[in-house]
Order: sequence, then C-alpha cells, then structure tokens
Amino acid sequence: MEDWQSIYDRVERMTQYNLKWWTDRLLPICQEFINTAAGEPSLEFWRCIYKPQQVYAADYITGWFADLFPYLQDPVTKAPTVRNKMLDVDRSKLPPIDNMDKLLRRLHDGIALHSLPLGLSQVACKVRVEGGGEYDLNLVAGFIGVRQDLTQGVLQPEIGWAVHRQIDSSLKSLDRIEQEYSQF
Repeated sequence: MEDWQSIYDRVERMTQYNLKWWTDRLLPICQEFINTAAGEPSLEFWRCIYKPQQVYAADYITGWFADLFPYLQDPVTKAPTVRNKMLDVDRSKLPPIDNMDKLLRRLHDGIALHSLPLGLSQVACKVRVEGGGEYDLNLVAGFIGVRQDLTQGVLQPEIGWAVHRQIDSSLKSLDRIEQEYSQF
C-alpha cells in the first residue's frame, strides 16, 4: 500500500507544475488503487476502467483509463499535442452506468483508441559544450518493449530512454534548401 501512497503523493506534487487540470482527475484514481490495496475495492470503479460494460460495443473510451492521458495524438502529425477532451468532462456529471439512454448520448465525450499516444515521450534539447560546440538533441523515454519473467510467467513493461541527434524535419530541410538557393 505504501507504493500506491507514494504514487499518490508524487501525482499531488505535479500540481505545482500547472497540471492541476490533470492531477484533479488522477488523484481519485490513485486513491482507488490505495483503497483496493487496503482491501476495500470499489466494484463500480473497477468495472469502468475502459468504459461502462453497457456500452462495450462503442468505439470510444469513456472509462477512467481515458484520464491517464493528458494529451492525445494529433491526427496529422501523430504527436501527442491535442489536449484530452475527456478531462474537460466532469466525471460526476457523467450518467450513472445503469442509465443506458444517457450513456449512449454521452459517448461522443469519449476518446478514440487510435488517438492514444504510443508510450514514448520526446523532448528536444540543445547541449552546449564548453569550447563552443552545440548539438540539437532529442531525449526519448518511455515504454520500449515487454519482457517475460520466466520464473513467474508474467509480462513486464520495459522502460528505457535514449538521446539522439535531431534529424532535420521537413520544415528545417526546406528552410536550409531555401537559404542555399537564395544565393543564386
């Protein structure tokens, strides 16, 4: 139970980074994990991870799993830069799971499975080396694979990170070409 409390405390500290709009949704989820570890699971909570059972045939994620993703993939760039609209829907105002008509009318508030980020995060950084060298780099981190624990037969996520030089994006390449040919 201490592990779940530690996660709760760390999520609570994330609020100071202007993430209250997201942590307000994560903290109740973390609390449910603590309650479950303490032997007091909420069946309603666990039945609504992905979506309420009554709407399993729908194509949208409406359960609390959707709250774990602050940003979704942009349909064009595939970068996770689109704010998750589910976080703007007050969960207390979502219809109860026993009201099928209201549930079906609110499905548009869900998120499509294909819009979930891939599990890797990337941030550009510039490293300046003493003596004048400068490098444009990317730091990439996240889920990179799965491994099986052969003694227990369970699958475990592999999390890793890497730093690599930035590859010119299309726009940077076009800018470079334009600069080269503007001399003629």
